[in-house]
Amino acid sequence: MKVLLIYPDILSSSSNWPGYYYHGIGFLAATLKKAGHSVNLLHLTQPVQKEEYQEKILSFGIPGVIGFSVTSNMWPYAKEWIDWTRRKFTNAIIICGGIHPTLNPTEVIGTNGIDAICLGEGEEALTELCGKLEAGRDITKIHNIWIKNNGKIHKNPVRPLLKALDNLPFPDREIFDYLKLYHERINEASVMASRGCPYRCSYCCNEALWKVYDKTPHYVRFRSVQNIIQELKQIISNYTFIKGFAFDDDILPLNIKWFKEFVDEYKKEIGFPFTCNIRPDLINENVVKLLEKVGCRRVHMGIESGNDKIRNEILNRNITKGQIIKAFSLCEENGIRLYSYNMIGLPEENMREILDTVKLNAKVHADEYQVSIFYPYKNTGLYDFCQTRGLISQKVVTDYFKDTILNFTPLRRKQILFSKSFFRYLVNFYKLFFKLPSSFSDVCIKTLDGLFCSRIGFQIISFVFTNSYLTLKKIKSWSYTVLKIG
Repeated sequence: MKVLLIYPDILSSSSNWPGYYYHGIGFLAATLKKAGHSVNLLHLTQPVQKEEYQEKILSFGIPGVIGFSVTSNMWPYAKEWIDWTRRKFTNAIIICGGIHPTLNPTEVIGTNGIDAICLGEGEEALTELCGKLEAGRDITKIHNIWIKNNGKIHKNPVRPLLKALDNLPFPDREIFDYLKLYHERINEASVMASRGCPYRCSYCCNEALWKVYDKTPHYVRFRSVQNIIQELKQIISNYTFIKGFAFDDDILPLNIKWFKEFVDEYKKEIGFPFTCNIRPDLINENVVKLLEKVGCRRVHMGIESGNDKIRNEILNRNITKGQIIKAFSLCEENGIRLYSYNMIGLPEENMREILDTVKLNAKVHADEYQVSIFYPYKNTGLYDFCQTRGLISQKVVTDYFKDTILNFTPLRRKQILFSKSFFRYLVNFYKLFFKLPSSFSDVCIKTLDGLFCSRIGFQIISFVFTNSYLTLKKIKSWSYTVLKIG
């Protein structure tokens, strides 16, 4: 069976976005190829016109199955592309999988042009679908798949989660334009040693996915250390430009017994620097020493909100400010660089609470920051919270770094967009104030807080910041032009 996978991966805030390596696509492609199917990928990182899009599909030949892997933010693009696909390729089976159809199955299966959707893990389900199509057998009873047939929708249950991840083939990387991807173009490969997260943060899709699998106790699974080491060796052998790794696991050191074994084997067999994600409340001296020993060059930790009420009552993080400060301090003391994840534009959050996030980042000395604007994903606790309060608008937001989808006042929206744009500058201001003598520091911080949190003060500061930034940008552009001419 000829299969074409289509992956929308557009960041509208960046015109040069190269796209990520996506593990789900890699595992799907490898599993289908192992079963004898022909697989290609259309990885779209920029918006595309109808004719160009259809020509790209034709360049791969006529597929029997066209599979879309879609996140919620990419759904507006995918919905249009599915229509274009159906109009051109009337005989193909069009199936949609990924996080969005898993969380919104009824909406997606009801979309014109779609024949089927896949809920949850798709390796076994899609392979079974392609095998049965090729053999001309009934396809209406495949677990994990909802399918339309003669006007009826067959809603099949999900199959048990894959317990032994080692049984999967290593994910396919050749299917991507590998050298040009986000991590790979800086000589590091994106990898994953596990699936799932045991925590139930109210904004995260893991909460909803866990419910799809009836709250199974086996939701979090790790590959064996030897299995992941063998994949890393294969990557190094096949792609000699790779000199480091980015582990995309929700929490790489979650299982400390597994992590100790991993540290020993990785140090002995691989030895490249890497980055990984971890929760601040799981950081202690033992974990940091292991990270230092194995050559972890940077850890990514979620602050999300610097305000205790927002972080713990709204986001359900259950992490204290003290734990965050201690975790960042331990890593800094041991020479590990720090990357913080932050959200603004949250329900119940005002400008003062956004400043709490700014100040906490200033206190922990993060080297890099990611600041996203909160987006409510269906079937999560925080989506329900927003829905019951009438906060969710009909606005289409495909990039959660660019705008809010919530019904906020014009002033509140302006505060969110301003804080997102100037987050680093604000952190640096408060860093400077924290270094001043305490009496002078307190006056400066209270004054700046007061300006930001009053309507008139905010309008003045935002005007000054924005115009200063634009002026500096013009000077930089002018200087570059002069030097180029000279």
